[in-house]
Amino acid sequence: LENGKFQLISSQKEDFNTHYELLWIELHSLYESDLLNSMLNSMRRIVETYIKFNKINLENFYKDKEEHKKLFDVNSHSIDDHSMETIGKDKDTLIAMFKEVFETNNAIEHFGTYWK
Repeated sequence: LENGKFQLISSQKEDFNTHYELLWIELHSLYESDLLNSMLNSMRRIVETYIKFNKINLENFYKDKEEHKKLFDVNSHSIDDHSMETIGKDKDTLIAMFKEVFETNNAIEHFGTYWK
């Protein structure tokens, strides 16, 4: 309600987004800008939120995915500069790996809902 009247929402940008949805929107923006280290940080925050909400143990989420865990969890906490060269991955590879951890946790539909 605005001044006692309903306000029509005419676009997604005007709609209310949850913090979790905003993390995915942020990830899209960082992807488009080729900001790899920041992408890793957003991915870590998405995973943290997802596993906390779904009561999944972090070790179980990354089961048999040690490289993924290192990229999305360990590296994103570092203060070092992680350029594309030091990460050794490009943005498409990072997204493919991110998708893979959701896929191995039977959450590919969830991933697809937010990564369009």
